[in-house]
Amino acid sequence: MLLFGPALLFALGFCLNVSVMVYNGNQMPVYVPGGYCTQEIFGEKDIIHTCLTDKTKLKVLSDVIWFNDPGMDFSIGDLFEEACEYTFWPFFVLFVYKSLKKD
Repeated sequence: MLLFGPALLFALGFCLNVSVMVYNGNQMPVYVPGGYCTQEIFGEKDIIHTCLTDKTKLKVLSDVIWFNDPGMDFSIGDLFEEACEYTFWPFFVLFVYKSLKKD
């Protein structure tokens, strides 16, 4: 049961990211402050990300959390996936400890 929490966090984040991508032509819309967004920002090889526009669906689930560093954009789903990363190993160690502990 201990590992259910991190797995649930990852599954929720993954489903949120997939749902926004499915509704937007299999691309993840990205909010760029200032409104200046072109595909060149993401690079030639990035076929997943696109600019957030007025036609974007599920805007709140897109990459709308922006930091000053280029490439540091996150979605709500990404935050759930990161929460899984930070909780999995402590929960795993606790799971192993409880499994090996003699009653």
